[in-house]
Amino acid sequence: MGGSVLTGRMSTLTASHMPAERKDPHEEYFKMSLVSFKLNHPTEAELLKVDPDKLYREVKRTGLPFFKWSDWLADYLSKSLAVREKNRHEAKLAKARREDLEQSSLAEDADVKMNYF
Repeated sequence: MGGSVLTGRMSTLTASHMPAERKDPHEEYFKMSLVSFKLNHPTEAELLKVDPDKLYREVKRTGLPFFKWSDWLADYLSKSLAVREKNRHEAKLAKARREDLEQSSLAEDADVKMNYF
């Protein structure tokens, strides 16, 4: 009797209620770890540009066991953010140097013109 009730309930489920295909649980775990990292670093807009599929393939290539993926991900993203921040800082310094050179060049041109007349 218990079996018929279960069977009756199961028969009322339609295909729309059942997932078409279960995703790789390791991939789901990795992507949830990535979401967690992003949520814990909300000011890092660069994290929004991260390709989760590419990172998943990369962590799989390392051969690390899944329980070490969160640490790998945090380390990888922290290093990536540090490199991006360093590059951004160096670009600002280079821009400031160019502007200083332009200003000194303009000042020299103005000084030459003033001395000419």
